[in-house]
Amino acid sequence: MRCAPHGGHHDLFLLQLPDGKRGLNHVAFTVRDIHEVFGGRLHISRCGWTTQLGPGRHPVSSAYFWYFKNPADGLIEYYADEDVLTPDWQPRDFEPGSTVFAE
Repeated sequence: MRCAPHGGHHDLFLLQLPDGKRGLNHVAFTVRDIHEVFGGRLHISRCGWTTQLGPGRHPVSSAYFWYFKNPADGLIEYYADEDVLTPDWQPRDFEPGSTVFAE
């Protein structure tokens, strides 16, 4: 779901999980570039947070990412360089799989 006609690949992304668990999966922060993705990782690791997944690149949006476990038991994502979408973009369904989410 997107809140604006131009912009990133999602503002709110809904998933149906196999175990039926509900809750907040993660909060994502757009940073300027891949250097800030890695710089954020350095800072967060000094704060004692561990990596959940990353670094990587999302095939769906082309964004560089890094996910961290946070003290509230959720995930924080830093990402940069995502595809910019126009109002002509159409949503699609993807079959679940490890290569759909991340490279």
